[in-house]
Amino acid sequence: HDTLATPADTSPLDSNLPCPTTTCTDENPCTQDTLTPDCTCSHAPQSSGCDDHNACTAGDTCTAGTCAGLPVDLTLCDDQNPCTTDLCDPSLGCTHPPVVSTPCSDGSACTIGDHCEGGVCLPGPVTSCDDQNPCTADTCLPWDGCVHPPADGTPCTDANACTVGDHCLAAACLPGTATSCDDKDACTIDTCDPGAGCLHIAIDATATCDDQNPCTGDSCAPAWGCIHLPVSGPCDDGKVCTLGDQCLLGACNLGTAVNCADDVTCTADGCVEPVGCLHPLVDLWCDDGQECTQDFCKLPWGCFNMALAATCSDGNPCTVGDYCGSKGCNAGKAKICDDKNPCSYDSCEPKKGCQFDNYSAAPGGCTPGCAVISVDNAVHCFADYPWWGTRPDTPTTLIAQDDGTVFDTQTYLTWNPQPMPQVPGPEYQVRDACDALTMGGSTKWRLPTAMELQSAARLDSQVEESAFVPWFQPATADWLATGQQVIQHPWDHWLVSNQTGGLYSSGYVKVLIWQTYCVHGLE
Repeated sequence: HDTLATPADTSPLDSNLPCPTTTCTDENPCTQDTLTPDCTCSHAPQSSGCDDHNACTAGDTCTAGTCAGLPVDLTLCDDQNPCTTDLCDPSLGCTHPPVVSTPCSDGSACTIGDHCEGGVCLPGPVTSCDDQNPCTADTCLPWDGCVHPPADGTPCTDANACTVGDHCLAAACLPGTATSCDDKDACTIDTCDPGAGCLHIAIDATATCDDQNPCTGDSCAPAWGCIHLPVSGPCDDGKVCTLGDQCLLGACNLGTAVNCADDVTCTADGCVEPVGCLHPLVDLWCDDGQECTQDFCKLPWGCFNMALAATCSDGNPCTVGDYCGSKGCNAGKAKICDDKNPCSYDSCEPKKGCQFDNYSAAPGGCTPGCAVISVDNAVHCFADYPWWGTRPDTPTTLIAQDDGTVFDTQTYLTWNPQPMPQVPGPEYQVRDACDALTMGGSTKWRLPTAMELQSAARLDSQVEESAFVPWFQPATADWLATGQQVIQHPWDHWLVSNQTGGLYSSGYVKVLIWQTYCVHGLE
């Protein structure tokens, strides 16, 4: 408590005098100022709001008689200016002194090195947007920064000296056309190096212009290129069969021919490329025209004609067993001509050999037992065959097949039992009808020979019915045959009688009295 000074023995309590003052304030808002009865001041602490007069605190309160607040959040002093330092002054509050040379951003993507000066962000140098691509239009947008749109059609270079007219497309440099390096000099090899450009290398005329012709001088002229001027002198035409070759008008002309003669009469002397002289033996040149000598050529002597002890031919087909003698080929004994046919006249002619003639009667008439048939007023002799009259009425050698044909197990012939349609024409037309038949899957059908027809027939002179077995229908007087020479007229045919089995020819046969059957052998 504050004690007021009073004179001695003059205490207001004792004298009931008033206190000399009635004000006890201590200017502290955090104390409660009270004047006590004994005239003393009391300053008891109190809890209440207050003001500590510090602009950098907030929520000031009295604590133990002292007024104090909490420090304010400096973010409240942020002025969003990167070029100031945000501070709090107890007397002034928030202050923003400028900073110097501090990096900052002026908000444009097109500047770099922005810095603070006088509390303001000053822009730095302009940003470089060069992407080193000549095919883009480099520019800068403050809000996006550098952009590089394609600059199509803009001239550029693809770094290749061997192209011209390079241009941009889709942000890339496309090569143009090939650079022409033609220097109009035929004696240079014109090339292009991508780095160095056109190169013109002189050719080696000795190697490049060599035409492999020893009769020309090879060189190179810029206006024409390789030239080959004729030269004279000896040369080699590459042939072993010539000598002394010489150049003439740019060509190696043949020299004289090599002489390959060896003076042997039976050698074919000659020169053959690329071997040279050859002397093949020619035995034929030693032929003395004698069948009874062996003629040959032997080096180094020449021709030899060695006598042979062998068979030979005297050139006469009517002799056999001819043999070699000292004077050549000697005739052997006479050849016997026998065809085992008693009805033919057998003879031998020196120019033709054996002749067997049954178309004209032998001297003195036909041999007994031979049929005598008159054809075109000429007598012919024919032999009866051993089966006439001996085959049964129904031969067991003929077997009907499932395909409609009939097979003869004795002769191995296959027959068409149904006669072909009557063909009133020449023999070749009838023959063609059989050739075209495909019955039973065979393509070998043909017109039968007279003997083949006779082999399938049986003679029955008492009954005028088919001489063939019952498979061969209908019954007719005759059957057409082939295999014999047509006599005179193309309408003439060889026929086999169904009553006698005999063979005859007629140019006046009626169409309706004969039938045609076809046959083929084993396949």
